[in-house]
Amino acid sequence: MNPQTNSHGYYEILGVNRSATTDDVKRAFRDAAKHYHPDRNSDPNATAIFHNAREAYATLSDVGLRNEYDRRHSVDYQKGAFTQNVIDPICCSRCGNVTPYPRYGSFSSIVSGLIWCDREEICGVFCSSCARKVALKCSAKSAAFGWWGFAGIFRTPATIYRNAIGGERSPDGDAWLLWHNAAAFLRLGEFRLSAGLARQVAASSGEFAGRAIEQLADMRRRGLSTGDEVLDDPWKPRVVDLVAHGVMACLAPLMLAAMIAVIVPTVSAAISNDGAATAAPATLQAYRPAS
Repeated sequence: MNPQTNSHGYYEILGVNRSATTDDVKRAFRDAAKHYHPDRNSDPNATAIFHNAREAYATLSDVGLRNEYDRRHSVDYQKGAFTQNVIDPICCSRCGNVTPYPRYGSFSSIVSGLIWCDREEICGVFCSSCARKVALKCSAKSAAFGWWGFAGIFRTPATIYRNAIGGERSPDGDAWLLWHNAAAFLRLGEFRLSAGLARQVAASSGEFAGRAIEQLADMRRRGLSTGDEVLDDPWKPRVVDLVAHGVMACLAPLMLAAMIAVIVPTVSAAISNDGAATAAPATLQAYRPAS
């Protein structure tokens, strides 16, 4: 990997693509630090390269900052127009399929033991199906390995709950994704789908609502079919998913409580029996008749 100067984008600086996960970004930054940290590299340019890589990592490893960065660098932000001649619909960063309803998401897992606690993140742009799978995977890992430290006792249920309701999200980032797809499907001739996505954005309170309203008005002026139906939202919470996360959140504590309920009485009984066995010879000696 060869980090570039800060005249390039953050993805180019770290040498990763735009669908890179948080783990990919971390690995890229670690590689950059090994090669360009001033303590390890005496090249005069190494310090500047390292600081650029650190700046890129600080932005791309934070889901909120990354959402804002992607939004501002994918759209001509000042003019309010797309800079690309051809706009492709956004694909899921996990399965690679085009998804009309993409979302930024960050899902976490907790691993703890006694006095240490580690939090791992998986973030990206997901379709609803992949997001559910990632959320369940992270919650399962937390349920299995998150309860064994003092901090994990508190952080694990909070993390599983956050995964169950869709992870950490950015409303502004989600609005931009829908707005991007509304424009992309408009150029592909999918007018009713484009209009449905634009209506979703127009109903929000973000900065893209006005642009979505203008797009809908322009489509009507041009006589394009916009329809009035409301598109099904695949991101609505499902009862089965909430139940699955709830079971995982409760399973480990219940198993631990059951183990304690079985082990403690067994150990107490063993100690009592050992004490009784030790006291028995002394009792018999006391009652033995004198010869």
